Amino acid sequence: MTRTILDLAKPKTTVFDLSNVLNPRVNDDLAKISFHIQYDNKPFNMTGYKMYFISADENMGYINIDGMVDKIEVGDNVGNGDVTFKFPPNVFKKAGTFDSAKTMFAIENINSNYIQSTINISLTVLENGIAKFNADV
Repeated sequence: MTRTILDLAKPKTTVFDLSNVLNPRVNDDLAKISFHIQYDNKPFNMTGYKMYFISADENMGYINIDGMVDKIEVGDNVGNGDVTFKFPPNVFKKAGTFDSAKTMFAIENINSNYIQSTINISLTVLENGIAKFNADV
């Protein structure tokens, strides 16, 4: 399983481009992406942390969602920073590219509500892509 590496010790101006690993479509059900979270090139123990997707993009809409990383997927190892972020069904309402200055993942300590890091991302949502065919089956 290929995991996208996110380093929490990155320079503040870093934007992670997810277009080569995630291209959700409008109204996708449970789009997901597997991450390896690290800090200064070392695995970051995600035990006791939540991961949120936040966007305040005026064109794409305002979103603040819990990615349900506490639901372990095959291959996840929370203690080693290997988590899968799942988007809820129908979260992407419009095709286009989110503003990377206003779109991010946030890693939050559950007990203290301390934001460990925010990670700005570039994300493009594709058109629905569902085709209708005139056929008798």
